[in-house]
Amino acid sequence: MFADSHVLHRGMKVEMEHRAGAAPLIGSPLKLSETPVSFRRSPPILGQDTDDVLDHLLKLGPAERAALREDGII
Repeated sequence: MFADSHVLHRGMKVEMEHRAGAAPLIGSPLKLSETPVSFRRSPPILGQDTDDVLDHLLKLGPAERAALREDGII
């Protein structure tokens, strides 16, 4: 996709620093003159937000999350 002529013409290839090194990403196709799109966070690594989701959204406590890990579910 990074070699696609439309992607290249629109300047949509974006690189962001990531734990694994520089990560090539496809940026927004929107090009707004007064409110340009900014990219502040790189994509999360696998499992990075698991505890936050299980805790805040599903209300699972530390013991429940530990049991899920022990059972190989997460």
